[in-house]
Amino acid sequence: MDKFISFRFKLLLRRLNIAEHYDFFDSFIIAGLLTTAGTIAMTSDVFNLLRTAFGREDALYKQSQASAQTAKIAYLHEKRIALYLHFWHCVNMTKYYDNPAMTQATKTLLFLKNNYKNLPGASYQDASGIMTNFLEDCEKSEWKPSIETLNLMDTVDMTKAANDAFKSLYMERSIDKVTVVEMGKLGEIRREVDMAFEALVETLNVAWRSNEMGAQDESLRDQLLDARLNINSAIHQAQLNLSHRKHHKKEKKEETDGKKDVASQTDSASKPAPAHDKASS
Repeated sequence: MDKFISFRFKLLLRRLNIAEHYDFFDSFIIAGLLTTAGTIAMTSDVFNLLRTAFGREDALYKQSQASAQTAKIAYLHEKRIALYLHFWHCVNMTKYYDNPAMTQATKTLLFLKNNYKNLPGASYQDASGIMTNFLEDCEKSEWKPSIETLNLMDTVDMTKAANDAFKSLYMERSIDKVTVVEMGKLGEIRREVDMAFEALVETLNVAWRSNEMGAQDESLRDQLLDARLNINSAIHQAQLNLSHRKHHKKEKKEETDGKKDVASQTDSASKPAPAHDKASS
């Protein structure tokens, strides 16, 4: 019988940086499984072992968190949120203009606003993902014409620049923490958390097989399906984080290589051509 939940996350967990690993368990696994794995008789004990292990990671992570939350990071986060709120303030102001096209554009954009109403109160890392999705939507044909009608694409561009600057700095600080902290005690605790998570997944698999081959309890089935959905969602988000980081590093490498090529061409152009050998003329 196929696994109810696959184990494709093992290598993924090792590749996550400190912030990503913490967010994987804090935002998705622990919070997401409280009402499922945390309450099912067969899995609750294993889930509590995972919570205990993650509690140690949580404590150590928060000790090192202060170095990441610099004034610059806080400023960039405030800036991107302020620009986002300014965007919607400008949209709302169009109700005072007697302009049918702008009124229709506003009505259209209010549907977009409903998708991102939780952004201002989101955590740093969650806000980055939500903001990126919002900015991508702003470029889509469904919304961009309305934004252009209200002359707000400049605001969108400014928001994107602030969001990119925040993500770049936050990523650099997260990677720095990996080299400073992860090689020590935090690395050991992470391995404990990962092993506890693997044990939980295996227990969920056993619980699924046991129920499907035995009582076939509908309520238990629904709880197990919800648990699988939360785990798969967490894995998917972690894969996106790794993909974005890889793309970011590739862009920086291409930029560096481009600068080297320009420098090389400049050096070549500044050197005089070698004189011809008189004997050969």
